[in-house]
Amino acid sequence: MLPTLRSSLLLIALATYFIRAQEPQTHAFSPTESLAALTTPSDLKVDLVLSEPEIVQPVFLNFDERGRMWVVEYRQYPAPAGLKLLSHDTVYRAVYDKVPAPPPNHVPGRDRISIHESTKGDGVYDKHTVFVDGLNIVTAVERGRGGVWVLNPPYLLFYPDRNNDDIPDGPPEVHLEGFGLRTRTRLSTVCAGGLTAGFMPRKAAPSADTLSVPETKRRCKRWDN
Repeated sequence: MLPTLRSSLLLIALATYFIRAQEPQTHAFSPTESLAALTTPSDLKVDLVLSEPEIVQPVFLNFDERGRMWVVEYRQYPAPAGLKLLSHDTVYRAVYDKVPAPPPNHVPGRDRISIHESTKGDGVYDKHTVFVDGLNIVTAVERGRGGVWVLNPPYLLFYPDRNNDDIPDGPPEVHLEGFGLRTRTRLSTVCAGGLTAGFMPRKAAPSADTLSVPETKRRCKRWDN
């Protein structure tokens, strides 16, 4: 992501801390009302570029070379579909009854990855496309190497899209497995791409995962991050 985009997103996030004190309200704010309720420093401007119902519970976003915004919508959070919670500790690290299967043989959830484009070039995203849906606790997305990388713990998936038509060419390939699913608020949440360095997921909070290559089960890294 370009430094200016990173800075803009950080400023937008920080601006939420400057919401004016409001009288008790009887209804939820609309996106435009929420924007009007923001108070920011004189050198900071906040624009509304995307809101519900086009996106719901965004947990991660990224930009491609065409300026389009890719958003992971965490609609399934907090409970993974198809899994039974057996127990959890005092900080809610969960133990489930099984390891979920990877797509397309998984229990479908409500998460999705959507693409948003400003067709007029004015910064307002007016074209909305769903790249893939029916995902289950997906946390990050990155385009590159002829397709789209999706971090869907416990798996790192690759959806081929070699003609760049924003439609997967087929079922995803599992490149890594073993990402922890014990704490949904501490899942790996970033895929940083690089042509030479490869793809490096990063965690939101410390935990230990043992990653392996599917089929061979060759252990490639114990991840204490």
